[in-house]
Amino acid sequence: MTYTPTHEELAIINAKLEAQQEQEKLEKFVKTRAELIARNVVTTSTGKRFDADENSMIRLCNAVIKHLSKPDDHIVMWSTADVGTGVMVECTKAEIVEAHYLATEFFGDVWDINKNN
Repeated sequence: MTYTPTHEELAIINAKLEAQQEQEKLEKFVKTRAELIARNVVTTSTGKRFDADENSMIRLCNAVIKHLSKPDDHIVMWSTADVGTGVMVECTKAEIVEAHYLATEFFGDVWDINKNN
């Protein structure tokens, strides 16, 4: 004799499958977005390129706070994405502020689950 699941049992099975598919979709979304953030580089209006991963955003924010009372043309020594690690170049406070702004905008756009994949 062959067992035939009831409508209620089929509904439970389908609900579990849908939940599993949604979980897998969410995990893929998170992994993809994390990878995008980890590789992100932003280019300011002056053409300088800045790493914009999460740690770099924190460093940019710290620099903005440190130099908050300085004028926009204040020089901040920074290792940009254009040069080798540890090679410091002159950047203005305005460039640091802009780089942080661009990085956080990208971060917000990428992590918006309602935007198109």
